[in-house]
Amino acid sequence: MSKSLLIGAVKRAAPEIPADVAKGIVDSVLETISSELVTQGSFTLHEVGSLSLQHKPARRGRNPATGAQITIEPRTAVRYRVSSVLAGRISQQLAKTRKKAV
Repeated sequence: MSKSLLIGAVKRAAPEIPADVAKGIVDSVLETISSELVTQGSFTLHEVGSLSLQHKPARRGRNPATGAQITIEPRTAVRYRVSSVLAGRISQQLAKTRKKAV
C-alpha cells in the first residue's frame, strides 16, 4: 500500500474529514514513528508489530559486475517484526481464501 492509498483509506473511514486533513493525519503518524525510532531506537504498535533499529557493521563484499572485493560501509537498518495477533489474522484470512478457491 502506498502513502496515497493509506490517505484514501483514512478518507473513506471518515468521509467528513477533508483530504488535506487526512493527509496531515498520515504524515503525523509517519513522523511520530520516525521520531520514536530515532530517539528510542524502537516503535511498537500492539496488534501490528514493532520496528527497531539494527546497526550493521562494515563488512567485505564483492562487486557483482567486476568481481572486485569491496568494503561495505556500516549502516543502520530498520527491522520489522510482525505481532502474533496480526500474523494470526493473516493466517485466518488466507485459510478462508484457500477454502473459497477449492
